[in-house]
Amino acid sequence: MTPNSWTSSWFSQFLPAILVCVATASSAFAEGWLAGPSPNGGALEHEAVLQVPQPVDRTIFGIGEIVSLEIGSWSDIDIYVDEFNEEWEIEDTLGEVAWYVEGPGYVEPAVGTATFYYAPFSRVNDSGCVQVVVPDSGTRGLDGYTNDQLSFNVRIPSGVRAWHANDYSLGTLGPPDNSIGTASDFWFQTLPDNVNFQRVSFRESISQQTFAWPDGTSYAVGQSTRGFLVQDLDGPNFYGDLVSSGGPWRTERLLNQVYQSCQFNVTQSLQFYAEGDWHTYATPAHPRRFSGDTFKARVGWSDIWGNWQGPYQEPGL
Repeated sequence: MTPNSWTSSWFSQFLPAILVCVATASSAFAEGWLAGPSPNGGALEHEAVLQVPQPVDRTIFGIGEIVSLEIGSWSDIDIYVDEFNEEWEIEDTLGEVAWYVEGPGYVEPAVGTATFYYAPFSRVNDSGCVQVVVPDSGTRGLDGYTNDQLSFNVRIPSGVRAWHANDYSLGTLGPPDNSIGTASDFWFQTLPDNVNFQRVSFRESISQQTFAWPDGTSYAVGQSTRGFLVQDLDGPNFYGDLVSSGGPWRTERLLNQVYQSCQFNVTQSLQFYAEGDWHTYATPAHPRRFSGDTFKARVGWSDIWGNWQGPYQEPGL
């Protein structure tokens, strides 16, 4: 075999292996991206827009409440492989963050790193959750997505409690004792007190009611409806209410052979507006009490009473 023929035979035998090695080396040093550690962060953070009651990160909301939401700090490290097969950690960006609600209410906007949840003006208690999905940018090393959720409860008005505030005389104190009556201010709080109802429309509705004084004459309360919005005082959902006996009234209205005491339990309905209608959530009374012994009077709000006032010099009705 000649040298030339031997060389030719050697190249023909080993050339395929050489090409494979060259191709392998070339691919090992190809530039590109690798997925890094799993993304971390992106946890859902929330805060009730109305800061009363505390804590602001509560998960029980009143109907109509608004809650701000955002994702926490985010970190997604991907790996860049350069032409020399060196690996470099590179911070990746986010994809389009999406928000979803399962249950009542809605979020606005539905995409972005922050949004607001709007609790519905519903007529019944409900529950649900807000979900956030934080994806990879899709432009570098391809990681999965991370997600989180906030479970919550939405509450409707369910009752009231009241406090006596002030009393008002309706005339000049006697003697002579010709008339009776009084008025008092009360604060009442719509319950539950662990949510806020400031965005809810309320009203007090009193129907026409007639009672009889001991002397047989009529004591009448006319129909009335008054809207109101609650406010924050020593907690959420407070409103003031003035209750008056009317008058002042002649002391003779208590006379039936002898002077007698009497009480008129005027009823009312407290209502909230939801789903196109008014719904009653409490029916506290506005009682009026008149004493046949002292000619004093007092008014109440449910079972909370103002102080006795009067009697007065004015002649009365």
